[in-house]
Amino acid sequence: MKILHTYKYFFSILVFFLISQKIAAQGTQNRLLQINERIKNAGDFSRKLDSNYKKSLRIAEERGLKIKEDLGNGRFLSLQQINEIGEPLYIINHSNAQAAVTTKTNQLYSGGSIGVSLSGKSDTM
Repeated sequence: MKILHTYKYFFSILVFFLISQKIAAQGTQNRLLQINERIKNAGDFSRKLDSNYKKSLRIAEERGLKIKEDLGNGRFLSLQQINEIGEPLYIINHSNAQAAVTTKTNQLYSGGSIGVSLSGKSDTM
């Protein structure tokens, strides 16, 4: 009787293990399907954005609109798109040097007021 009880216990553990593996596999499969769907959506969005930008460039050239311009002081103007009602939408970046002064990160670089000399292109230290 004791051996039968041991077999039942072992069988129960085995069934539990197999069911948990099946559930884990389904979860992994669902996550993979979600990731694939996100990649597909990102690709669709990227293609649409690229198509809209090319169309906007063509319209801007036809109308003689600015596509890119150096505004001086480290600022640049760049056409992003022509919207649905035909208005050009631009983005303007501002000087990083000016932003560094504003946030006082310019003090970290060579010649800065706190005496360190950081350099490089990474945002991690």
